[in-house]
Amino acid sequence: MSPGALTGLFALGGVAVGGLVGFFGQAWLQRTERKHRARQIAGGLAGEVEGLVHIGDVHQYANFLRESAGALESGAHPDGVIEVPVIRVRLHYFEVYEANAGELGLLPPRLTRQVGKFYVQAKSVLEDFASLGESTSLEIDLADRIANFRRLATFIDDTTDLGRDLVLQLDAFALP
Repeated sequence: MSPGALTGLFALGGVAVGGLVGFFGQAWLQRTERKHRARQIAGGLAGEVEGLVHIGDVHQYANFLRESAGALESGAHPDGVIEVPVIRVRLHYFEVYEANAGELGLLPPRLTRQVGKFYVQAKSVLEDFASLGESTSLEIDLADRIANFRRLATFIDDTTDLGRDLVLQLDAFALP
């Protein structure tokens, strides 16, 4: 082989090695950036879910509904007037979730599923709160109202437990 051919072969080999190093370096960089972004999302969601759970704990919504059901059941309203507990939601509490919903696929599948489940349940709780304020004592009989209050209280407890567990899972992923 001539010296010129050998030089050309070395140059071609250098280009190939450089291309491979550049390709794999870029792939590694993108993978690292995706992991970092996934951890940021997990941390933000953990904070938002933890905040929602804390709000529920402080305001004792489930206990309030159970107490309302108990008062109705005990006959605390002998005149037949049923006071409906009204829980108003005026602000938007799912900003982190909604801002990152398109990137939830960066999280591990088990987390993505649990995040979705929590937020569907939390939105359902808010919808139930709105329904409580819209219904009147004429629309639902007393036994059904008591059952609805208890059912919603149990659902709030389930959602709160799911949220607590989700925060632990998100933290374990976000803070390795």
